[in-house]
Amino acid sequence: MSCGFACPAGAEDARLLDVRRGSPMLMHKRMSFSRDGVPLEWSVDRYVADTISLVVDNSLNANALRWK
Repeated sequence: MSCGFACPAGAEDARLLDVRRGSPMLMHKRMSFSRDGVPLEWSVDRYVADTISLVVDNSLNANALRWK
């Protein structure tokens, strides 16, 4: 499960990323699950809007990762 959306930089993000408070950012929230539905990981990432370009390819049938 994954979702991304635009958000303004809060005080802590602005300080840590050296941007103005309120600067546009991309926030990406991600959760990964095993085939049995067991949560494996979660992440909330923030990116400064004018410094990143993202390309995501994902397929249920072609996953390069193998969990053992």
